[in-house]
Amino acid sequence: MYYRRSKVLEDEENYIWHTNWLIVCKEQNCAIGGIMLKGMPNERQEVVIGYYTFPSFQGHGYMTETIITMKNWLHHQPNVQYIIADTEKDNFASHRVLEKTGATLYKETESLYYWRFL
Repeated sequence: MYYRRSKVLEDEENYIWHTNWLIVCKEQNCAIGGIMLKGMPNERQEVVIGYYTFPSFQGHGYMTETIITMKNWLHHQPNVQYIIADTEKDNFASHRVLEKTGATLYKETESLYYWRFL
C-alpha cells in the first residue's frame, strides 16, 4: 500500500491509474480483497491490473465479477486497448479466474504468466 500511495502522490492528476480499490461484499459488509491499476496506459495502449482475494472469500466468484467490471470500465477509457494481468505460474486459481473473464495467455517468463484481454 505504501508503494501504491507513493505513485498516487507522484502523479496526483492521474491518481486513478495508480489506485488500489478495496472490494467490499455488500451482504457481509466487509472487505474481501482488492484490485488495482499499475499505472497509466503505455504507448501500446496497455494497462496492467493486479488483484487479490482474502483466502476465506476465494472460490465464490467475487474476483471474477470484479475483473469483469474493471475490464468493462477500462475498455471505455481513452488510450486503453489491452488489459494485462500477470500471475505466478503456480497460481492456478488466478489462472482460472482470468480464463473465465476472457483473458488469454500470451507471454511467459521464468516465474510469471502474462494474460491479456482484448
